[in-house]
Amino acid sequence: MKKRGKRALAAVLAAAALCAMAPAALAADTEPPLYVRMGYATAAEFMQDYGYEYTDYDWVSSRFAHHYARILQNPQIALDQWGYADMAALDADIGEAAMWPDRETFYSHMAFWLMGEEEPPLSVQLDGEKVVFPDAQPEMVNDRTMAPFRAVAEALGAEVTYSKGKIDAALDGRTLHLAIGEKTCRLDLPADVQPPEGFVQDGTGWVRTLDAAPYLKGDRAYVPVRFFAEGFGLTVRWDEGNQAAVLYDRKALVDGIDAQFGVMNRWLAAQPRPDWAGAVLTAVSAVVEYTAFDSLDGDETYRVSGTLEVLTGQGALELELALDLRAVVQLMQMEDYLGTDMEQLLAPLGGSLQNMSLRLRYDVENDVLYLYCPLLLQALAQSAGKSGAESDVWLRFEGLELMDGMAEMQDRLAAMNQVLAGLTVGELLAAQNESLPATEFWQQTQQDAAMWAAQAGDGALTRSGSKYIIKLEDSYEEEGSYAEKMTGAVTLDPATGAAAGEMTRRVDDWETAEQTTCTFEMKNGAGRMELTEHRRNEGILKVTLTFEMRESSRAPAAEPPAGEKVVSPEAWAIQIFM
Repeated sequence: MKKRGKRALAAVLAAAALCAMAPAALAADTEPPLYVRMGYATAAEFMQDYGYEYTDYDWVSSRFAHHYARILQNPQIALDQWGYADMAALDADIGEAAMWPDRETFYSHMAFWLMGEEEPPLSVQLDGEKVVFPDAQPEMVNDRTMAPFRAVAEALGAEVTYSKGKIDAALDGRTLHLAIGEKTCRLDLPADVQPPEGFVQDGTGWVRTLDAAPYLKGDRAYVPVRFFAEGFGLTVRWDEGNQAAVLYDRKALVDGIDAQFGVMNRWLAAQPRPDWAGAVLTAVSAVVEYTAFDSLDGDETYRVSGTLEVLTGQGALELELALDLRAVVQLMQMEDYLGTDMEQLLAPLGGSLQNMSLRLRYDVENDVLYLYCPLLLQALAQSAGKSGAESDVWLRFEGLELMDGMAEMQDRLAAMNQVLAGLTVGELLAAQNESLPATEFWQQTQQDAAMWAAQAGDGALTRSGSKYIIKLEDSYEEEGSYAEKMTGAVTLDPATGAAAGEMTRRVDDWETAEQTTCTFEMKNGAGRMELTEHRRNEGILKVTLTFEMRESSRAPAAEPPAGEKVVSPEAWAIQIFM
């Protein structure tokens, strides 16, 4: 058995609050039901709170009763589970202000804990709902989930027939044919429907080889759930923690969500998408200003700025970075972050910190990287006591084997463009939740969609001419200790893909107060954002970003400009270490 500590811990924590409200003696019999003894009106509410919403209630109830009965017969089981040496150690932790109100509550905790270490029974979930098997249950055979054919097919809404070992299921113009003992299934499809992955044509139709053949058990025909569901175009995933085969119609889910976001999806479709096969320029500039309040000597403002340009494509990469770092050093000196050695190192570099330049050129075909950064070379030389070493040079690095990484990046960017070309709100929400445990995917995606729809769905937007306004309002308060409020609005233009907005968030707590304001505008792959954070009696931080991404008529340079000096890292190192 695999331990499932997360579930066990959740059960224990939930039991901690609820068992105290339950009767002092939780007998191991079946009356009243477990959910009633735990203080719930329904089994569904109990299962939800305890993290067993994808498991069978009868199994949870029977396993709890089993472990609780064992503990009543032999309390040492519970003591060992928690780590108590004996009953006296437990009793020392019992009391109104102690860990356990009484022994019975402790026993209940340990019964849930022991149950949490067990794997739940195998189950099948379809579009967020558990499939009910009235008699024969799913089972695992050679690492394949096998389930009673008729229950799964009818849950899908398919018309089913079974005759002399032949199994047929029809749904939405598709008909799937299987046979007991045979590892081949056949699929009839409408002419305009693409076959699911794994099916090939053999002249009679679409066929697929199975790695588990259907079989009879009692009077029930069992089929491999994955192949059966995939034949009808469903996504199939396995949830190890919940021992569940999870089936869902991803397209139906995405389409249902997108029906609520016509405006947002038109706006997404209008976003520019560079052709990454050619040359693409990405440019970013940033200015960061911090004003420290000083009511005695006067406020002091520190400013850091920088620009970054990256040109990619056509077998080369060109990067230009320029920074003004003087204020960073000033702040570090003010806060006494710099030691004596660092002060001595930076002193001769003071003027260079105003205009730190870093330039890269990468020749993909020949795997050669060129680096230009005088400030870096000056610092290295200074640390070695050779302040006269050359710094106005390019370093040439060979054999770094970056070609595959560059090629992979280009492929990913091209693939990203394909994804973005069809990006919708439904697709975005589904994609971000597919990393969740499979049993949580459907419900969480629906919950996220409802939250988004309340804020940015078609029914929540205010129209102003050809544009649409999303109003942002939210607040939270804990009396006397914490208050948070956000207001703002975002304006979208679905025709051009442009957007602009302003948001303000204020937080007050017992210690201080701060207000953050963000304004932005973007259109045709370019934009500007300004973020200001004002902290009471301390200071103001202001960040201004401008950005642009567009196709470029100029290809990136693969080598340094003609006439500039190029040396190997080894040749340069000889100057300072020899």
